[in-house]
Amino acid sequence: DSVKHLPKRNTIYIEAFGQGLLNSISYDRLYRIKKKIKSSVSIGGTIMPSIGISDFYYGGQVSYNFLIEKKNHHLELGLGFNFLMDKVINGVDYTGKSGIQKNYYLYFSPKLGYRFQRQQGGIFFRVTFAPLLAFMNRVGEITVDNTRMVNSRYEFFSNVVSFGNRIFPWGGASIGYTF
Repeated sequence: DSVKHLPKRNTIYIEAFGQGLLNSISYDRLYRIKKKIKSSVSIGGTIMPSIGISDFYYGGQVSYNFLIEKKNHHLELGLGFNFLMDKVINGVDYTGKSGIQKNYYLYFSPKLGYRFQRQQGGIFFRVTFAPLLAFMNRVGEITVDNTRMVNSRYEFFSNVVSFGNRIFPWGGASIGYTF
């Protein structure tokens, strides 16, 4: 009989803005479900068009979250890592030959937000403040005909996803389904 009353643990959701920068699809799993302060782990992926820099950004994010609950309402506190990669195909020229430039970005994303999630499952909704904090970038690698011509350089704590800022204030909204 007590098995029927255990909260549903799994959530699939889409997020606009937030940790995935512009969009992402993610999976969240609840832990410590019998406690007042629950925890969860989220993992997701993102593919988004880039404006004037490359064709697409590809990436993923992972975060650990603490949930302070009051029935279906939760204060969410979390810390995540995000990885993005962009591949610049058009306009990369190396000594008169067309090349490809790859850039990689790794950044922190702490979260503070509100989460609506019923124990019995169903609709899931969340809004978060999730600033992006630069950690490590590897930028500028150029290849021509599958041969690396220019090695990438590393930047630490200097630039969030080529925005030029160490910290980028950001937020997001998520909707999904808990089962």
